[in-house]
Amino acid sequence: MALLSTVLKSILAGTKIPAPTHGEMKGALGTVADFATDMLGTDSANKSAARATLGVLESAGLRNLLINPCFRINQRGWNPAFPVSTTMGSVGSPYFADRWRCGSPSGTYTLTASGNVFQMTIPATRNMWQHVDGSNILGGTYQLKWEGTATAKVNGTDVANGAIVTLAAGVSAKIEFASGTLLRPQLERTACGTWETRPAALETYLCLAYFERASADQWIQTFSGGQITVRFMARKRAVPTVTVSAGSPQAVTLQADTGKTNEMQLTVSIATGGNTGFTWAADAEIYL
Repeated sequence: MALLSTVLKSILAGTKIPAPTHGEMKGALGTVADFATDMLGTDSANKSAARATLGVLESAGLRNLLINPCFRINQRGWNPAFPVSTTMGSVGSPYFADRWRCGSPSGTYTLTASGNVFQMTIPATRNMWQHVDGSNILGGTYQLKWEGTATAKVNGTDVANGAIVTLAAGVSAKIEFASGTLLRPQLERTACGTWETRPAALETYLCLAYFERASADQWIQTFSGGQITVRFMARKRAVPTVTVSAGSPQAVTLQADTGKTNEMQLTVSIATGGNTGFTWAADAEIYL
């Protein structure tokens, strides 16, 4: 449909001279209705359909409060072909896929590709969960939905698929799944809309606020006890716990905690200048 005409604009603005007749007003309103239908589709009550017609990503793709719900981001190097303990250690309840923590590292949590996402299979008598950051919870009613045979709990209480739950504003919530298959889990305010797949780069950036692992290679002059600064790719949600490898061929150690969420300082002591390579991890995950 052509853009709104000058006459129509003047009618709607109330500036037409002489004043529009009854017939002209009816015609103007009909034109506007046709224009809206052309732009948004025929179902004016369906906001999701209207956004889809316009090619608009709903809420910037951030309706779902669960981060890494497709299980595509795996910075820790968890290998789903083996028990979690094989790559993540056998102590406690380690994080494995980004933002997801398992109840028992002795279990083998497997992934099966399903389009551009993955289905998680949680072994019998085992569970996994995500602590949704309280800073992302506005409070009120939320809906939890998923595909698959897994069961779920919210803050320790059993819930059915599609359940409406009440979450307190600013308080982290534990979303837990157990024993079965899990695909496309969603936690959205008021009610879940259609499944949204966020771009992988955006999903990765969301994960980086909680955990980041990287390697570095840097030329260092000859000195003893000097410092280098490594900046994180994303600011952490809290001051992280940082671990650093020893470095090769030069020794690298972590300086005393600086209390920063955007960078870390390292001390270096070497007799001969040269390259030194090291890996590091910054962990700002939620441990409750």
